[in-house]
Amino acid sequence: MVDEYNSQLERGVQEFDSQKISWDSTLTNQFKRKNRATFQGDLTTTASYRPFSKRWFYSDKMMINTSSESIAFPTPSTKNHLICVAGVGVKKDFSCLMTDCMTDLEIVGKSQCFPLYWYEDKSEARRENKQISLFGDDTERFVRHDGISDYILGVARMKYGQDVTKEDIFYYVYGYLHSPEYRELFSDDLKMSLPRINLVESKEDFLVFSGAGRRLADLHTNYEKVEPFKGLTFTNGESLDSLLADEARCRVTKMKVLPDEGKVEYNNRIIVSNIPKEAFEYIVNGRSAIGWIADQYRYTVDKKSGIVNDPNEYAGGSYVLKLLCSVITVSVKTMEIVNRLPKLNLEEAEQKPSLIDDSMAQAVEEV
Repeated sequence: MVDEYNSQLERGVQEFDSQKISWDSTLTNQFKRKNRATFQGDLTTTASYRPFSKRWFYSDKMMINTSSESIAFPTPSTKNHLICVAGVGVKKDFSCLMTDCMTDLEIVGKSQCFPLYWYEDKSEARRENKQISLFGDDTERFVRHDGISDYILGVARMKYGQDVTKEDIFYYVYGYLHSPEYRELFSDDLKMSLPRINLVESKEDFLVFSGAGRRLADLHTNYEKVEPFKGLTFTNGESLDSLLADEARCRVTKMKVLPDEGKVEYNNRIIVSNIPKEAFEYIVNGRSAIGWIADQYRYTVDKKSGIVNDPNEYAGGSYVLKLLCSVITVSVKTMEIVNRLPKLNLEEAEQKPSLIDDSMAQAVEEV
């Protein structure tokens, strides 16, 4: 695409052919300014595109219509976590998902993302004031700030003790957002506004929610490394290891998910059976996690560009089959954690919870 763009720039003719370039306002403005494009390999990284589905991502601002995640991930190597919640006006039931890399804002529907840390780029101010880095290099370009405010940390420590940390509060929020009681009671509110959360009364419940949030975050960000579910059975009684060793047999075109039968027809050679019903109950953005694997890892051809999306080429069939089995584990363990969360004993007449609005949205820079 970079070569095609530069070729059209040299000819001075912008061709609106979607099989060559998908033009947007950002790239069109670059063309009008006669700015050449240069491919920079170090800007290629992985990003969360849909739940439990990553894509290679080229983070060149010239090629991206809208990007604001430099606040959370100023460099491809930046370590961070985001709580992604469904945006205002999304009609699906509320859901949220933790990610640890660049994230498409449709991951849970018009997502609004709250980071553990946010970064301030000081280079522009330094250039304007003709200042240089203290160390003569770029180490001071990005200044890291906590996403959790000092205010809510103080409130939490007064309530639970001085050993509470900002990370404890961050993961408490993630655990709390998974409470079935909370989601059911405020289902209508969560479609019209951002979540509002209070601190629970007891330190014991706070620690349970925080610990659950940490475990959920680990499952949801490291899902590729989770061991495949042990109770699964496969066609002809074969083992998963023997199937994974045969890449050709693992090629996938389009999976068929059959929740009532507890199985997934992976391809015309492999059927994954004995999937627990709990695995299909873990829903993100209106679809089960298993359903997202089936939706994202299938052979498709884009109607406009003609580009072929073949997961066997960029991921490999063995990767996809193992991923499916790992996400089944993630789903079962998620539901186990969710079903053990403490009761909130909320009443609709009570004041709506307010932790995100009064602390995270106060000090967390929305991505």
